[in-house]
Amino acid sequence: MKLVEYFKQIPDFRRGQGQRYDLATVLIIITLGVMSGYYGYRELGAFMKANEAELKALLKLKWRAMPSYVTVRTIMRNVPAEDLTAAFTQWAQEQGYDEGEAIALDGKCLGSTVEQAHDEQQNFVQIVSAFAHQRQLVLGKTSFQNGKEGEGQAVRDLLEQLELDGAIFTLDALHCQKKR
Repeated sequence: MKLVEYFKQIPDFRRGQGQRYDLATVLIIITLGVMSGYYGYRELGAFMKANEAELKALLKLKWRAMPSYVTVRTIMRNVPAEDLTAAFTQWAQEQGYDEGEAIALDGKCLGSTVEQAHDEQQNFVQIVSAFAHQRQLVLGKTSFQNGKEGEGQAVRDLLEQLELDGAIFTLDALHCQKKR
């Protein structure tokens, strides 16, 4: 199944009159923009305008104009991250993996989420992802609050969710300790 089919399973939060553009299609275009290095709302709007002819041809769109950055912002702020992550993870798992393939698991801090940066109560959001080296594909990801959980538990939960039997894992030294 294509990624857009998984995105179509995400409930549309907009009222009927606010559904000028198909939600799943806009999410695919946002994904293409992010993969091309455009991250902000205005940048993604500019990406859509600059690539309008190619996107319309590729996606067989009959839209008169591409969505504005305001539409992009509205969608990005209102689609639940959990729904988007679940749709992407289901699609990625469908891609499969080869037995013996190397899967890298690593966590990264989202610097813009740091709270109380200069004391021991520091907290921030961390993302842990599983990356298949041979196909250069993220198989899944999860996030957690550093002050409430740890990367070790997040990695164990992600591995359990992905069911990657027969894979070879690479992890930071942080994960080389006895479970207590």
